[in-house]
Amino acid sequence: MDIYLGVDWGISKIGLAIADSETRVAVPIGVVKNLAELVSEIKSQGITKIILGHPIAKDGRAEHQALADFQAELSKLSGLPIEIVDERLTTRLAIELRHQAPGTAKHKAAAAEDAIAAMLILETYLARN
Repeated sequence: MDIYLGVDWGISKIGLAIADSETRVAVPIGVVKNLAELVSEIKSQGITKIILGHPIAKDGRAEHQALADFQAELSKLSGLPIEIVDERLTTRLAIELRHQAPGTAKHKAAAAEDAIAAMLILETYLARN
């Protein structure tokens, strides 16, 4: 059984979601603040594949060099395969979903949005594979 980690990278925080190849249900699990915390989470969850959200320009190029650098370092440190999913609309949809959820505290909003965006990235991958 494969265990997938959806990753919504940001400069100040990284949203995470998890799914497995049997249930194929993506669940947001929170945020980490840096690459070291991410690698620790990967090891503790038994992740076998990383699904990384990456905004793709209309001409097919990656739009953010810092994200490309993050991807290279994550690949090196984790030793796991990384699949790229276009994430251009996930943050906007995550905000809309969070606003629809009852009882979400405003001080938790940004973290919730990042984890939901990671879930949407992972759901996109699961729907295509």
